[in-house]
Amino acid sequence: INYGIYDKFGSVFVFHTWFSLGVVSIAYVLLEFNILFTFLSILSIAVSDIAAYEAGRRIGKRKLIESISPNKTFEGLIFGLIFGSLLMVVNISINLETGFIYSIPISILFISFGVLGDLFMSRIKRSIGIKDTSDTLPGHGGFLDRIDSYLLSFPFLLLVAEFSYLNI
Repeated sequence: INYGIYDKFGSVFVFHTWFSLGVVSIAYVLLEFNILFTFLSILSIAVSDIAAYEAGRRIGKRKLIESISPNKTFEGLIFGLIFGSLLMVVNISINLETGFIYSIPISILFISFGVLGDLFMSRIKRSIGIKDTSDTLPGHGGFLDRIDSYLLSFPFLLLVAEFSYLNI
């Protein structure tokens, strides 16, 4: 695929805006809440990624969005959502003293935004014609590929924390 300069410039601009917002959101959540909450939130995304990878590799049949990320499967998405959301529900319920019933939709959306962040980064990489963001972490696609999920899920968490009547 041959992309013009405007497509590449647009991808870079969107990436820098997204990256900056994500990093600031992670820092905000770390400062506003305790370190355990932030760590368990990061861990819930990691658990989701691992569950999605393993389920997709072992039982995955249907491709999720093959044009953006050819190895992601629908089955992996479901398993990732389940396991990541379970950990996040426990995290929110315990650390923020929020009701269990309110924790469920927040957790599912938090993990879903993580998946969207991963797909978004894959789309940006496809638009500029690269496979990995760096050689820093061989076999993992680079450092940025390890944190792409956090860069969209934490802004969601910030919005929920700041603009929700739930007072979390």
